[in-house]
Amino acid sequence: MTLRLVEDCVSENIADGWSDEFGEACELASSTYLAVPEELRTEILDVRTMEVIRIMPVRVRETRTARQLGELLALPTGRI
Repeated sequence: MTLRLVEDCVSENIADGWSDEFGEACELASSTYLAVPEELRTEILDVRTMEVIRIMPVRVRETRTARQLGELLALPTGRI
């Protein structure tokens, strides 16, 4: 079995057992991001918020809350 297949199996098992926690992490990241006034949001805030999505298994990144967080970060300034 290749290393990639092993990683995929591990990611799938993690996603099955932790999807609620990842969803909560996305919701918390979204609400925290929105709590910061737009004029005070920095690049580091954007990077750290996007990191929440990046560290998730690929399968979990396709969940509603992960997509919503990604869409929030993709909005142009002044559109939130």
